[in-house]
Amino acid sequence: MPSAIRSGYATLLPTSIGGLRMNIYNCIEYSSASDTAVKDVFSTLRNTATLVGKRQFLEDLSIGEEEYMVDHFSDVPEARKKNGQWKFRTYLPGSYTSSRSVIVTALELGISVSNKGKTAIQKEIKLHKDNSKEVKSDYQKALGVVTTLHKIYIKLDDEEQNSISSLIREKL
Repeated sequence: MPSAIRSGYATLLPTSIGGLRMNIYNCIEYSSASDTAVKDVFSTLRNTATLVGKRQFLEDLSIGEEEYMVDHFSDVPEARKKNGQWKFRTYLPGSYTSSRSVIVTALELGISVSNKGKTAIQKEIKLHKDNSKEVKSDYQKALGVVTTLHKIYIKLDDEEQNSISSLIREKL
């Protein structure tokens, strides 16, 4: 596998996109310009993660995404939250964020992404999550429902609370 090259704010690496070297920023740009970029974007992100490792990959994502947002949305006030942070999920291209999410989730769960397609990784993630799910008893489920109901109930006006109370008495 070809080696990665550190340049500027992100890792550059060989990709299938026109034989060019692409960094995270360019990967986001390519994703936003092409509806058919999903496989190339996923491959590029997967290869970067494989070459540089989880810690460096997450750092490269952060830097590349920040640069992209500054270059494309610095004059769009709606692109920032009230606290000044970027609304990445809203403004980054969907094919990029989807690929990014799958790879980051796999890395966080300790699943290797090397030489695997997006669907294969998604299946491994699902399998990992299904195997680690805690089985709740009916009592625990009922407690969860009651807690959620209470959170909503206290926000209702008196008439709505009375209606819900009557319904609960009727059903229980």
